[in-house]
Amino acid sequence: MFLFAVLDEPPKSVHELTRSVLATRTPHVFEFTDEERGKTVYFAICWQNEKGERGPFSEIASAIIP
Repeated sequence: MFLFAVLDEPPKSVHELTRSVLATRTPHVFEFTDEERGKTVYFAICWQNEKGERGPFSEIASAIIP
C-alpha cells in the first residue's frame, strides 16, 4: 500500500499523506495533474497481506514530479 500527498512542506507523520493506492503489480505508475508538475510528492509504503493486515509504514520519502 502506498500513502502519498503533494505538499508544500514535508509531513510530520504518515497521517498527513491523504491519498492512497493499493499496488498489486510492479511497476506501479503514478499519475499526476499538469498543475502538480514540478511539485514535491511525499510517500510511505507498507506491505499488506491477502487478509488486509498491514505491516509498519516505511519512513516518508519524497520525489519531484516530472
